[in-house]
Amino acid sequence: MSNDRDSDDTADRRLIREAKEEAFHARRQLRREQPNPSLASKRDLAAALEDYRDQLLDYRDDNALETDWKKRDVDVDVLPSLLSQTTTVSQSLNRRGSPSTTQQVPKVAKTSSAHLIHIGKELDKIAAELGFAASTKDITPSEEATMADLRGLLKARGQTEALRNLPEGEATDIDTPVEGDD
Repeated sequence: MSNDRDSDDTADRRLIREAKEEAFHARRQLRREQPNPSLASKRDLAAALEDYRDQLLDYRDDNALETDWKKRDVDVDVLPSLLSQTTTVSQSLNRRGSPSTTQQVPKVAKTSSAHLIHIGKELDKIAAELGFAASTKDITPSEEATMADLRGLLKARGQTEALRNLPEGEATDIDTPVEGDD
C-alpha cells in the first residue's frame, strides 16, 4: 500500500512539474512578443496557467501553505473566467467621423500581460510552499557520490529492479530508509 501512495505522489509531482514547465514556456513566448502580445499567446498562457492551477488545486487546503489559497497576493482563481467569459470592446473603424464598432472578445484579451505573469509567479510560490520545487537547502558536492546517493536516486526514479541488483554487502533493501529520507 505504501508503494501505491509513493507512486501516486511521484505521478502528482510529475504532472505538476510538467504543468509548471508548460506555463514557463508560455510565459517566455508572451514575453518575447512584448509590448503587443497576440491574443493567441495570451490565451495559451492563460490555458497553461489554468492547467497548472488545476494540478495544484487539490492541495488548496494543505497546511503547508504559508498563506491561505484565498488570501494570496494574486487571485489565481480568476483563470477559469479569463478563458470562458467574454467582454465587449470598442474598435475604431478608421473612417471619417471616427465611427467604431463593438465586438465580443475573451476576457483574457483585455488582461494585461503583467497580470498573467504575476498569476504564474504566484502559482510557482504555491508549488514551492507545497514542496513541489527543487530543494536548495542541502548543497551536495557534485564531485562525490555515495551508495546512499545511488540508492536514493534509483528509489526516486522507481527503478526497484536496479536497486535490487546493487552489489552484495551494500544495503539493498528497497524499504530501508535512505539517508535524508523522512
